[in-house]
Parts: sequence; structure tokens; C-alpha cells
Amino acid sequence: MLKKVKLRVEGMACMGCVATVIGKLRGLAGVEEVKTSLVPPEAEVTFDPEKVTVEKMVVVIDAAGYKARPEG
Repeated sequence: MLKKVKLRVEGMACMGCVATVIGKLRGLAGVEEVKTSLVPPEAEVTFDPEKVTVEKMVVVIDAAGYKARPEG
């Protein structure tokens, strides 16, 4: 069963940043869909929790130079 999570992404300030975050998340096995916005800077990710964890998403975004954390 798919789940959704909203990640606050600090440092995401332009469309290039958005493209980077989307690319990093879509590159993870188990990520089905990624929606982003700049205001507020966040990513909504639909994923298969049996294949990928929220913690792994945070690590990948942080490694790209941003600071991510789950909302809610």
C-alpha cells in the first residue's frame, strides 16, 4: 500500500533546486510520485514503504546540499 509524506526542504529556492530534489527522489526505488513547491519549500512524495523509507529520502536530499525533514 502506497503512503504519502510531506518533506520540508530548506535551501530549495529556484527551479534548478526543484529539479535536483525531484531527480534525487525519483531515483529511489519505491518512489512513485513527487510534487514540489517553492512556497513553502516542500516535496510531497508518494512511495512504497516496503521499498524505501522516509529516512532514506531525507538522507538523499541532505546529500544533495539541502536540509529535509518530514512535516506533521
